[in-house]
Amino acid sequence: GKNRRQSRSTYALYLASAYGAQAGRLSLIAEVCRAYFSLEGINSRLATNYDTLASRERSLVIAEKRFRGGLTSKLEVKQAEVELASSRATIPQAEQLQLAAENQLAILLGEPPRHIILSSTLEDQYIPAQVTAGLPSTLLERRPDIMQAEQQLVATSEAVGVATARLFPSITLTGGLGYQTEEFDDFFEDEGEFWIAQVDIAMPLFNAGARRAQLSAAESRFNQARLNYEQVVLQALREVSDSLNRFYKSGESLQAQLALQKASREYLELATKRYRNGVLSYLDVLDAQRQLFDAQIAVSRAREGQLSALVALYKALGGGWDPVAFHQRLEERES
Repeated sequence: GKNRRQSRSTYALYLASAYGAQAGRLSLIAEVCRAYFSLEGINSRLATNYDTLASRERSLVIAEKRFRGGLTSKLEVKQAEVELASSRATIPQAEQLQLAAENQLAILLGEPPRHIILSSTLEDQYIPAQVTAGLPSTLLERRPDIMQAEQQLVATSEAVGVATARLFPSITLTGGLGYQTEEFDDFFEDEGEFWIAQVDIAMPLFNAGARRAQLSAAESRFNQARLNYEQVVLQALREVSDSLNRFYKSGESLQAQLALQKASREYLELATKRYRNGVLSYLDVLDAQRQLFDAQIAVSRAREGQLSALVALYKALGGGWDPVAFHQRLEERES
């Protein structure tokens, strides 16, 4: 069985390499998705910066008109100028982040760094309300890194059998004078005298220590592969649990930030009306503007965070959470 087990070991190594390539493709898909959503998030926050800058410019114009009309003091004009300068200061850094994100996405796509115009925004992305992770047994069939570790375990197991077989002498039988026995049991009988037996006994005898050491090394590699397989499975289960928790918690965070953004926008509208009626000071309007700006940035980050969590869950589940679609893809590859 030495050659048979050697063949099985080699085939298992081939499968492990194939699953390793599949795991590499899965990681690349996840990285492209993360880079895409990251760029969308940066674009969203940059758009918020531009809108805030335009709003601060309008506020400065209003403050100057009110000052010239004698309705306010020079202090409000200076406050508006400070807020406008602060908004302008955020633009270069945001544009720098945008360029870096575009270059990163281009490199992942195998293209030279360039300006990338996205066809969608964070708000356009579909986020499922629920994700079914499935049972751990189905997870073992989805994750290519688990299947890779499994085939490596199979390969090392078969290698132990090969090393064990090498401890025994190998017998090569060749027929002579056109005569052949009917049964192997007759090999050492007189009627089998025309067989020529090449018995390779000297090699195992003289190299018994080395071959026992090879067997011990093969057993050690098998134990190492077994421990690696167990670790990969446990790591996969942890990643699924963490990703599921992160996905749902990020969704809760997004809803909370959306509620805060709505309240901040209503507060700004009310503060602006009361300021124009002379009830509130300009400082109250500036405070409301800051709160809305912070809320909009937080919503963008929360939405990007949930999409990032969705990508992590996709990768943790071995390429998605639809078992039907997974098996269809598997059947297509096999066909």
